[in-house]
Amino acid sequence: MKHEQYLSLGKTNRDRQNIFFSLFDNAPGRKDVDMIRVATIQDSVIGNNKLKKQIEQVLKMRVKKHSLGGDRKSVELKHQQDN
Repeated sequence: MKHEQYLSLGKTNRDRQNIFFSLFDNAPGRKDVDMIRVATIQDSVIGNNKLKKQIEQVLKMRVKKHSLGGDRKSVELKHQQDN
């Protein structure tokens, strides 16, 4: 049984197939997929600050990338090397 939405793509099977497969002509590239993957893992948003603020307001939670604070030993070591 074919889905109603799929049937609405065209009059013939060939038309529907061509239209359906054309949806994948502009699939995201590897770089975009990687960027989406990283943003998902980090609970981050891809977009400008205005978009991020809007999403934060709707979700009532922070969506910006969190900083981890760094390695204190590395900072102290660098300070010692500079002196």
